[in-house]
Amino acid sequence: MRICSVISKSQYGTAEALAQTRETQAFSISHPKERELALTILRLPEQLDLAIADLQINRVCDLVYDIATKIG
Repeated sequence: MRICSVISKSQYGTAEALAQTRETQAFSISHPKERELALTILRLPEQLDLAIADLQINRVCDLVYDIATKIG
């Protein structure tokens, strides 16, 4: 998998080292734009469910567009 390659080339090296870092390091969102992006991404499961229930794929497209514009 691509992610394994990325991790092995990173400072974490192995999956075990990454797991240890995840347990010992705190994760925080410190910037308002990061918070806005995170909240937008968290809407994805709900929008997927609604898109399936209502047969409206545009819900997913709209959310992906929102995410892309918040990143850039």
